[in-house]
Amino acid sequence: MTRIYISQRPPHLLDLDAGIATAKAEIEAAAAQGADLVVFPETWLGGYPAWVFGLAGWNDPEA
Repeated sequence: MTRIYISQRPPHLLDLDAGIATAKAEIEAAAAQGADLVVFPETWLGGYPAWVFGLAGWNDPEA
C-alpha cells in the first residue's frame, strides 16, 4: 500500500529559499515516517518570476 503524506504547513509567500528549505524538511519528516509520496497544495512553493512585477495591474488597483 502506498503511504501518502499531505503537508499542511503554511507557505512562505515570495520567499523561494525559505519555501525550499521548508519543503525539504517536510519531505525528510515524511520519509522518516515511511511516506512514499509527499503532497503540497497547489502554488504552495511561491517564488513568482521577476517579470510578473512589471505587468500592468500588479499591485496597482488603478491599472
